[in-house]
Parts: sequence; C-alpha cells; structure tokens
Amino acid sequence: LGAYFLLNHCKTPNVKKPLLIITGDEGLYNSINNGWVKQLIGDTLKTDLNTKTVIKELAQKFDTYILRPEESYSAGEYRIIHEQWSNLLGAQRVMKMRDPKRIIDCSIAISSYYANNLEEGLGMLKRRQTPEQVKEVLDVLHPLLGGK
Repeated sequence: LGAYFLLNHCKTPNVKKPLLIITGDEGLYNSINNGWVKQLIGDTLKTDLNTKTVIKELAQKFDTYILRPEESYSAGEYRIIHEQWSNLLGAQRVMKMRDPKRIIDCSIAISSYYANNLEEGLGMLKRRQTPEQVKEVLDVLHPLLGGK
C-alpha cells in the first residue's frame, strides 16, 4: 500500500530518479486490496493491484533498496521472504541486517553510495560509531559494494 502511494502520489520534479530506502521484514502480499486503497488513500480502483507489479513500477521510479532486519522469522521463512524481494529488486538491493539498531547507519551509507560519496559517509559513521558498528554496516552493504 505504501509502495502504491509513493508510485502514484509522490512527486519529485527536480530529481531524475530519487533514492528510496524501505525498512521491513515482511514478505509480499499477493495483492493490494482496492478497498484499502480507497479507504486509506482515497483512490478508486476497479480491481485489486498485483503487489509485484506495483513494486517493479516503484523500482522504475525510485532507486529502491530494502533493509531487512532478521528478528521476526525463522531462518527458513526469512530466506523465502528475502528471495521474494531479491527477485523483484535484485540481490544487491536487498540487505540482510542482524541488528535493527544499525538501520540509520545503513541508510547513511546507502545514501552516500547513491551520491557517489561513500568515503565521506563512512567517515561520518566512523566519527559516531565504534569500529565494530561500522564493520557491521559494511557487512550489511556487502552485496551493494561487491566485496569492497
């Protein structure tokens, strides 16, 4: 539902392809209920929406990443959900997190990477976090950084 809202109601006139960082551990529902869209957003749709289609369109509009804390699911369930997101966004954009306390730090690092200024972003993290915490952020971003 949030993806539908961003796709259809978020205007970014001065940005070619804005950055979007989603944080969540849930898998994808098969559809977005058109009644929910009407009730919560106010848009009238004739049918329910296919969630995968909405996410794929969202990824065309935004440079999209998802941070996925692994607290709520068994290892098998987590893997299945992770694969769902990876199949839609690409494995390098779906980041597994052991500690949700690092969400802001990972967002800073992704933003820095996106702005082609990762070194400055990591410098900021090194000033505000312990070396172990910075390493954890780099571990989370490993798929994006390609082993750097």
